[in-house]
Amino acid sequence: MKWYHRLGLSFINIMILGGALVLIYLQAIPADDWTLISANAGTILLIVVILYIIVNVFVSLCLTYMREDNTIAKLVKTLVMTILIIAIFDYALFPVLWLFGYTFEGDNVRNTLILASLLRTFIKIWLGRRWGGDVKQ
Repeated sequence: MKWYHRLGLSFINIMILGGALVLIYLQAIPADDWTLISANAGTILLIVVILYIIVNVFVSLCLTYMREDNTIAKLVKTLVMTILIIAIFDYALFPVLWLFGYTFEGDNVRNTLILASLLRTFIKIWLGRRWGGDVKQ
């Protein structure tokens, strides 16, 4: 795969993830309870993005020494990482946003992250095959 194909694939992945995080932000509603720290809409969006990055770094550090000798091991590591990110982010986001006076209704965060993860996976597979896969050119 050529370098500009990899760059395009990375850009598309970031756009899908960014869209999912903005959708999660749009699902946050102000709570009627008291708030510890007041925040505006821009701060809440920044909190959602930073918390996702922190969770992603934490999970990456936890899985650093997981061996990736073959394709099946890489797939298992990716699956484990995705499950951990979705689970930890979902449970970490509620208390953090509660401090700022916001809440969510239902399992919207988890469902949004699962759909974004599936969409990113399918697009990565489709574009990887369309743009040449692992062939070095």
